[in-house]
Amino acid sequence: TKIQCTVKICNDNPMFINVTTPYAELFGYKELQLISRSYENLVHPDDYYKLDIDPKDLPDGYNKLGIWKMIKLDKTPVYINATGNVITCDNTRFLTINVELSNQKEYQKQELKNLTGLQNPELKE
Repeated sequence: TKIQCTVKICNDNPMFINVTTPYAELFGYKELQLISRSYENLVHPDDYYKLDIDPKDLPDGYNKLGIWKMIKLDKTPVYINATGNVITCDNTRFLTINVELSNQKEYQKQELKNLTGLQNPELKE
């Protein structure tokens, strides 16, 4: 089952143009509820800083996007590990995002790695 969506990268406001049923259900939505909606609406406030990277600067081709903390319709967090494929067509950029579920511990390890530069940070229980 593909947990996938396609986002049109435009005007600093990435917008859903295609969503698989499993992707929508992961966040508590129906597919049509997400179409034309801003991708940023699903990003948890803890991860807003990741949106500072201009998606227009992502190179064409495969990109590892990392673990993100997202927010479901019911306002609970969900952790996803995302990869994406960027294509450019007629001067419009599209990002197809493939998602698999992650967990809070892996998210925290990634954030600690980003903050400290350590390759394999250990979390204290």
